[in-house]
Amino acid sequence: MKSLSLIRTPAAGRAGGRRRRAASGAGWWTGGHGSGDEDTDGGTDTRTLPAPETSLKQQPDLPWNVLIYNDPVNLMSYVTFVIRRVFGYPEGKARKLMLEVHEQGRSVVWTGERERAEMFVEKLQSHQLLAGLERAGEP
Repeated sequence: MKSLSLIRTPAAGRAGGRRRRAASGAGWWTGGHGSGDEDTDGGTDTRTLPAPETSLKQQPDLPWNVLIYNDPVNLMSYVTFVIRRVFGYPEGKARKLMLEVHEQGRSVVWTGERERAEMFVEKLQSHQLLAGLERAGEP
């Protein structure tokens, strides 16, 4: 059995082949079509595109309501405690809001900007209360 030995010459190496193709104008990055329209800086297109039209007017951040919904699990005293702890309301206001939740099924406990409202909802939910938010003025 005969053994074959392969000899690699520098011209047949990968880097040499890439250099030749790039120098010929039909670079390996263009798919090798070589139409002559390619940039010589590596295929980078330097044309300036028009800026998209943007409106600087932003709608004002409408107020959001934080709601607590009635649930059959939590005691009324616990709901009062959580309202006082999260919002810092006095005992009387917290009790009034808790009774509204109990009797009407839900209560708006805070109104303000959305980011803060989301934070309050997360805090209420971390205390295992059913809470949500809605835009102020919606039913």
